[in-house]
Amino acid sequence: MRYRPIDVALWSKTHFLGLSDDGKLVFFHLRTSPFTTSFGLFRASVAALTDEISLSQPKPWTSQRYLKAAGELQAADLAYYDEPNRLWFIPAGLSSPTSPNALRSWRPLFDELPESKLKDAWLSRLDEIAQGLRDGMRDAIADAFPMSCGMASAMGLILISNSSSTEHEKVLEKGKEGELPKLFLDFVRMTPSEHEKLVSRLGQQMTDTYIERLNGYIGQIGMEAAQKKYRSHYFTILNWVRVDEKKSSSVDRFGGRHDRNAASSSVRGDSEPGPYSGFGTTV
Repeated sequence: MRYRPIDVALWSKTHFLGLSDDGKLVFFHLRTSPFTTSFGLFRASVAALTDEISLSQPKPWTSQRYLKAAGELQAADLAYYDEPNRLWFIPAGLSSPTSPNALRSWRPLFDELPESKLKDAWLSRLDEIAQGLRDGMRDAIADAFPMSCGMASAMGLILISNSSSTEHEKVLEKGKEGELPKLFLDFVRMTPSEHEKLVSRLGQQMTDTYIERLNGYIGQIGMEAAQKKYRSHYFTILNWVRVDEKKSSSVDRFGGRHDRNAASSSVRGDSEPGPYSGFGTTV
């Protein structure tokens, strides 16, 4: 029997609580349906997913209804869909591998999936997770998924449109593939649409804080090292947000205070700052 872990802190996150009932249901469906994999990347058409979710509903769903709910997940950075390749990436579905053997079991399934920029985004996310793991597991990740390959930019993701449309209109639309990255401060680069998505999710002040922290860290380790470690600055910040949200929600139920600096250090290693840590650390 297969299982999928669900973070209990999900119910305290505003971007999840802001979803409609359909949005919440589709999120759990994309995490637990028979089509899913244990690493958050899988192939399934919207029609197949709609048929599958309809089996548990009083009335059958339409593909349009499923896409509308999936559009909410896209806006909240909870799911991405590459319509031409029928490929889904659910960031919450990718967590630290339990063992090198489990990690190696992912590779054949990964290779069978069609080429897509979502695979680049998945690799970028795995690369970020690897930074917080012990040396043995990092080596296993490097062996199973060489990070020097297929990590160009993770740009131009297939986006799900939230706009209403008729049966003959396209509900899915591509991101701006020709959009060039913009420089923020001295070193941080992302496309204007990526920056807009961060501001929409985090607000201008918090977005500026994360950009400033990433900029300062790149300045510390140098551009050459940063280019190897951070293929996508946008996904790097998204990963930091997820890690910090998870750690900040780990407050003692009986009123204990949580040390955010310690949490950031334990996940990223003492040399990598999050938005709650300073720069006075060893590089």
